[in-house]
Amino acid sequence: MAAIDFPASPTLDDKVTLAGTDYTFNGTGWTTASDGGGGGGGTPVDAYTKAESDAKYVELTGDTMSGNLTMHEASVVVQGTAVSTIGLNKLADATNASVVSYTNGLPRWALMVADASPEASGNAGSDFKLIRHDDAGTQLDAPLTINRASGNATFWGAVAVNGIDGFYVSAGPTTLNTTLAVGGSATVNGGVNITSATPGLSLNANGASTGLINYTEAGLQYWVLQFTAGTFLLNKFSGGVQTGMAFSVDQGGSLTIAGRLYGMQGYCCKTGLSGALGGNVFNITHGATQNLWIDDTNVGAFMYQSDYRIKDNVVALPSMWDTVKALRPIKYTQKEYTPPVEETRAAETGVPFLAADPAERWGFIAHELQETLTPSAATGVKDQADCIQSPNPFTLLAAVTKALQEAMDRIEAQDARIAALEGAP
Repeated sequence: MAAIDFPASPTLDDKVTLAGTDYTFNGTGWTTASDGGGGGGGTPVDAYTKAESDAKYVELTGDTMSGNLTMHEASVVVQGTAVSTIGLNKLADATNASVVSYTNGLPRWALMVADASPEASGNAGSDFKLIRHDDAGTQLDAPLTINRASGNATFWGAVAVNGIDGFYVSAGPTTLNTTLAVGGSATVNGGVNITSATPGLSLNANGASTGLINYTEAGLQYWVLQFTAGTFLLNKFSGGVQTGMAFSVDQGGSLTIAGRLYGMQGYCCKTGLSGALGGNVFNITHGATQNLWIDDTNVGAFMYQSDYRIKDNVVALPSMWDTVKALRPIKYTQKEYTPPVEETRAAETGVPFLAADPAERWGFIAHELQETLTPSAATGVKDQADCIQSPNPFTLLAAVTKALQEAMDRIEAQDARIAALEGAP
């Protein structure tokens, strides 16, 4: 009933009127005065003084409860089940609907079941938040936020899960901005985004010999990251059955790969075990010759095959006497040079592709060998943007050998003539 300020010590036929209804005291209790009062008739009502009413009932607006609130009526259906409810009505976008806990009048926690974010199409707005306050009652942050439109949960503090079933995310992503500590297993069917200042994922074996991260589909394992005190491994599975190791890394940093290794840009090396990594990457291509590429530049072939099984149209070289005489052996020093395709990278690093070197060298000019001997006497062509020409030593050796054989034939013929002349009578 409503709070009516009945007299504390009523006498017979005392009357109180509320909202057009008269209430009469009949000597033992209050009744409606439909029978005119006078000690009988009417409908009995539960009546309290204002103080008694305040102690037993809560006003519709602006009241305070000092005891427990128990609800029994199951009037709202949630996921097919009737439940007792407390209704909080958010009246405008600038407001929120919250339940707040206090200590000595200062807020500690606020369960914001609908925040002040404006509602829009696509279920946007009125997100769920758990707000915490400091000792002075000042809001600190929202350790838990759930977006109403997407259902994504964001944790701004550490999340510790110590149950046997561990941590389970049925759909994602779940965003963790600091630490998630899982005492049992962790199952994630959605995504987990770790966005702290120093993001990371830690596994504590707690006395066990191995820590695992499993990737499964339809209940079958496909990949397992395995951590031990000495080795990190990636194991592969087929149909839930382990088929081998994909790779492993030991404490010394040695990497073992069971299959092929593909460098998408190349491989970086250094001078000796203790040297610093260089700024360039290399690749090796296999074809008619094996060529070495540094970054985007072909620096030449480094291996030449001579197996008879790969040779066709084999004939002896013609005379190389005049050809070898036309070769131009030179001595030189190396100057600084960066191919056009490497100029941007060299400008960024401040390091030329080839550094100058004052040491005296002997050799040939690659394109002159091609002009004098054959195009295959060197790699690439003159002034090619992505190539530093290198000679084919076998081509040069073949020409010089042929010329030497011709010279030997002439010497031997001359020796025979001299011997014949010296032996004549």
